[in-house]
Amino acid sequence: QHVTHELRTPLNSVVGFSALLAEEGLDVEDAREYSGQVEKNSAYLLGLIDNIIDIADMDSQTADMPKEVVDVNACCLECIDEFGGKQNDGVELQWIPSPDDPVILTVRAWMKRVLSLLMDNAEKFTEQGVIRLLCEEDKANSIIRFIIEDTGIGIDPQYQDTIFERFFKIDTFRPGTGLGLSICESIVTRLGGQIGVMSEVGQGSTFWFTLSKSSWQQAD
Repeated sequence: QHVTHELRTPLNSVVGFSALLAEEGLDVEDAREYSGQVEKNSAYLLGLIDNIIDIADMDSQTADMPKEVVDVNACCLECIDEFGGKQNDGVELQWIPSPDDPVILTVRAWMKRVLSLLMDNAEKFTEQGVIRLLCEEDKANSIIRFIIEDTGIGIDPQYQDTIFERFFKIDTFRPGTGLGLSICESIVTRLGGQIGVMSEVGQGSTFWFTLSKSSWQQAD
């Protein structure tokens, strides 16, 4: 039911605005507005379908992929480059690399998916300030920690234990199925790591996830 509702709304918008674009005598300003709506809702549909496929893969256990050696800083920078421009005009995108230049033995596509989903989540709720990605090596505990900080609206403490549940949405009026954070948790768990959030209403949120020693190895 959740997915059906989220599919129908943007599909109706795409069909409706496409029909308006086909009308004769349409002025340039209206055409630009309708085209923007089609592009916006099409992008949302693609993201939604990606999330549904990810959930299906996790549930069916068919998403097993071989691990490979991944340069953490290079992979994070790649995610930053792909994300660049999505944030609101009043938001600065920052990237702080790890000085240790860690190398991870993990599933590259999965790691990038988690980073991308967490950055997309930060973008949804941050209208001004900063979205910051950084990573750090915790040698004492043999883990690497990835951190995504934002200066957005923050999360009420009563919801911080449930935001990783499937279809959970604090604000039901915002677009989205509530699958992104659930996908992040599923991926991180399968990679042997942990994920969590620290947040204060009105002050922003800090999402983090770790990859344990069983999922990575340090370069010589």
